[in-house]
Amino acid sequence: MKTVAIMGAGVVAAETARQLAALEVARDIRLIDPQPSMAAGKALDIQQAGPIGRFGTRLSGSSELSAAAGAAVVILADRAGSDDVWPLESGVDLTRRLASIAPRAPLVFACAGHYDLMRLAAAARAMLALAAGASPSETTVPVCGIPGGWVFAWSEAVVSGRPASTVVQAHELAAVERRVRASWPAGPYASASATARVAAAVLARSRRRFTCFAAIEAGEWRGRIAAMPVLAGPDGILERQEPALSARERVQLASALST
Repeated sequence: MKTVAIMGAGVVAAETARQLAALEVARDIRLIDPQPSMAAGKALDIQQAGPIGRFGTRLSGSSELSAAAGAAVVILADRAGSDDVWPLESGVDLTRRLASIAPRAPLVFACAGHYDLMRLAAAARAMLALAAGASPSETTVPVCGIPGGWVFAWSEAVVSGRPASTVVQAHELAAVERRVRASWPAGPYASASATARVAAAVLARSRRRFTCFAAIEAGEWRGRIAAMPVLAGPDGILERQEPALSARERVQLASALST
């Protein structure tokens, strides 16, 4: 198993570390924060919960960026004692430095301020499952777009192996969409849960599809950043899987990306 470096020791960072440790997909988890005592303290707290949670992942804290060297995944989370994410200017500098320290490690952005969409996708699955009387684990709803311009690919949504449109009526889908839009942005624990699962999929080479923000590689919107279903692996995004959108959904996506 490999090492995961988490930038920050705030609420999202600590909860991501806890959930990753419990999944036991990494050998070491390193919290890196400008306040080394906070990073070390939270790492120790999670480590001491190991016997109760039945995991043996090693955790440590540091203020040195060099602690990210050799990491298989680097997660950019929130700083200790701060309610916001890394400021844009320092965040850009941080990502550049990380690229030289851990050049092969995929960089996962964890917070709502980083355009984390995983909470939104989870909310869509949960609300669609509730409307259909099914389990969220048997429900998928592809989501794409940007904050304020989410597009739900209802034509590809599935409930218990069946197209959602054959299980849930159109007005119910519209109600689900309104409720999901209102659920943005993600809370810290939802963001941490999503981040931990994406990082675990990278480490385990899972073929599970996640909704993440990524650069569009072709077409009219090439170079724009938008949410889309992706497959992630040790080298980052392995495959972008644009959902099959209806004519209405394509118009919605074009409108969102042109802003």
